[in-house]
Amino acid sequence: HLCDRRKRQMFIRYSHYCRFGIKFSMLITRAVGLSTLIFLKIAAAQPTLSAVCNSAPAPAQTVFINVDCHFAPQTENRNSMVTLFYSLDGQNSWQEAIMTRLTAPGYESTWQTSLVAPVSGNVYYYIRAADESGYATYSPFNIDNIWPPGSALLASVAAETVGDAIQPEGPWLDLTGAWVSRSNDYFYARLRNNHNSWPTYTFPQPYYIYSLGFVNPEAPSDTFIFVMSYANILTIYTTGLYAINRYTQSYERVGDIEAQTNGNLLSLRCPISRFTADRRFGPWPNSSGYLYAAAVTQAVYPIGGSYVRDTTVPCRFYANRTPAFTVNQNAPPQLTNARVIPDTGEETTPFWFNVRYIDTDTNLPPISTVIVDDNTFNLIPTSHKYANGVVFSIRRSGFPPGSHQFYFRFSDGMAPVTTQPDTFIVIGTGITEQTGKVLSDISFVPNPAHSSVRLISERSLEQSITITLFNISGSPVLAQTVTPGSLINLRHLPAGTYFARIQTTPPTIKRLVRLP
Repeated sequence: HLCDRRKRQMFIRYSHYCRFGIKFSMLITRAVGLSTLIFLKIAAAQPTLSAVCNSAPAPAQTVFINVDCHFAPQTENRNSMVTLFYSLDGQNSWQEAIMTRLTAPGYESTWQTSLVAPVSGNVYYYIRAADESGYATYSPFNIDNIWPPGSALLASVAAETVGDAIQPEGPWLDLTGAWVSRSNDYFYARLRNNHNSWPTYTFPQPYYIYSLGFVNPEAPSDTFIFVMSYANILTIYTTGLYAINRYTQSYERVGDIEAQTNGNLLSLRCPISRFTADRRFGPWPNSSGYLYAAAVTQAVYPIGGSYVRDTTVPCRFYANRTPAFTVNQNAPPQLTNARVIPDTGEETTPFWFNVRYIDTDTNLPPISTVIVDDNTFNLIPTSHKYANGVVFSIRRSGFPPGSHQFYFRFSDGMAPVTTQPDTFIVIGTGITEQTGKVLSDISFVPNPAHSSVRLISERSLEQSITITLFNISGSPVLAQTVTPGSLINLRHLPAGTYFARIQTTPPTIKRLVRLP
């Protein structure tokens, strides 16, 4: 009798499928299409992460971790939080540290925290930003393609609550968590429900679909969503990778995936190559470094309709890079193009001190300063992509008349670097430089001078040339009319820096020339 009842149930299911075959297929298409609703309000609402970096990891010393994080204006300061997850035991366990916003000039959107490096070995870390709009997160890196991955190799992409699924279906449609990660070869996902299993069918209906989908923001169009689905709807929709058209709600199976259930956990894995083989997915790695990821559960009714039962908010999943560093491994940074502009001015002149910092390890500089005489000033960076080279600078005025020495001092956390000392001159108010034509072809030889100096010109000038020398306070110390090529006697002047005003007639052209 039991055997006959099972056969009768199978026959009824088959009859329903035959009778409503076309309608059934259309309903499945509609049901799958409904899953795209979770991606329709992406609109860049989630936080963004960029410029993840750390200082050089000296053994048993403090390492600083930075990330640039931007929250949408409508959600900023609404439960906004940036968290560092770091592992000192090869990703077997993770510790957490809350990051704080720096707000200093050049770091207005930079969040920072620190950790103490071990004496040796590798340190893995990833960062997650969260607010009311959802998550943006990096993830652990599944180096050995462990399957199914344990919780230590997954990053949460949703803050799910129990009991928020549409009723009346069972608790297996109530998502209580979603996670993702990656390796060089695979994208991984894990879902958790409010039940002890993942049924795919309840007699006589509905069928169930459990999915986690990705959207590439740099795909050729916004039409397609790629989902890893766990399902068993006859031959119409089975476990696999699908490309879903969110406008027509049509779908196409584009590859196999691996799926495994264990109690209330569902693990999914798909080779990255199956995503990238389909040009509709878009380039990967892409320039932004992230994919949108979200999970959905569905109940599909062959008779009567289909409905989405539970979804997660889309998350920015940064899958292009998992930060890590090796303790005591470091290449010293470089400083180039150290200068001040202008190198001569008055007390009110804003002097622009700037230097280029390059670190091939992408290490941030905990120390980035310019030392002027005995004063130290912190510099402001133009960006935080240190491997490409970043200009650090600051503008300062109010220096007293005289010659001032400056140099730049940086450290990446292990290797201090400085530039050679240089000088700039602040002149008194008695000297002003005229605007107009610049005598770029006039020079003094030798320079620096000793007992005398010769005026040299590359073009013909009037025979009457008046030269006035000033000291750094702006007081005149010598006035002489000369002809090009003649010697100017400097024996009566003490050692120092002087300025020359050159006047020719006609016309009158004036220029300051430094004579150290």
